[in-house]
Amino acid sequence: MKSICLTLSLFTVCVVAGCGESVDPKISSLRQKLLLTSIPGEPTPVGEIRKALKAEDAAESMDVVVKAGIYIGDSSPWEAGKAAFVATDATGHDGEKVHDPHTCPFCKTHIEDYFMFVSFPGDKGETIDVDSRELFQLEEKQLVYVKGKASLNEADEVIIQGNGLFTEK
Repeated sequence: MKSICLTLSLFTVCVVAGCGESVDPKISSLRQKLLLTSIPGEPTPVGEIRKALKAEDAAESMDVVVKAGIYIGDSSPWEAGKAAFVATDATGHDGEKVHDPHTCPFCKTHIEDYFMFVSFPGDKGETIDVDSRELFQLEEKQLVYVKGKASLNEADEVIIQGNGLFTEK
């Protein structure tokens, strides 16, 4: 009788909770830490971030929220095996919901003001060694909001060290 009750209990748990694919505990922990349940604030266009960081009296980094499309034209946006990708600013012009700077005649002439390198550092500062596609269940051309610290690299390109990500489904 006990074994029948145990079997029924396990069956009920599977039906109610869902017996799907199990998630690696490391990935589950990182998702809980990094995935946001809502948009983390008003996004700042990448061009404005770049301009602020290039100003004469600018700090080395600044807290930001960016709206990004994971798409950079003909190249792959992913850094394989890492929580890192290249994205394009998706804030748009005059209230546009979706904007692709790669096809916009104005934006194409200043594309450096629209793309960014995004990575999610681990506890020791190194980029997390789990592919973004697996960690966040991301796809190319998906819209995301990234919260983090922005800085410039040697080539004056915007680098975002993310500490939170909200995905639009």
